[in-house]
Amino acid sequence: MFGFEKRDKRKEKSETKQKRQRIFQDEEIVVNGVKYNSIREACDDYDIKPAVVYNRLSQNKKKPLNKQWTIETAITTPVMDRSVVVNGVKYRSANDAFKKIGKVSFTTYQGRRELGKRLEVCLGLEDDD
Repeated sequence: MFGFEKRDKRKEKSETKQKRQRIFQDEEIVVNGVKYNSIREACDDYDIKPAVVYNRLSQNKKKPLNKQWTIETAITTPVMDRSVVVNGVKYRSANDAFKKIGKVSFTTYQGRRELGKRLEVCLGLEDDD
């Protein structure tokens, strides 16, 4: 009544999730000529997380019609791999590598990245030639 009521965030999340799933359940899911009962089932075959597909489909609200994701393109488009290997160790991304082993300030790291320097130089592991 006065705005002091407790909100049940878990309930709100589940309601929005159900609403999102209802929107995509109305459409027929056909990927490369194969019909699927659900997006999750199609995602399992294409080794992609359903959350990625739902996020891509939710981006359609902001895109013009000619650039919107279809269910098929959302499922078949591979996820970008941003992993990097530095000194034989694999990191999720260049930024993650900086957080773990960066020997320079973040500003220096960013500046070197903008100049197109190699990652080892950006991290301060090697001298700039």
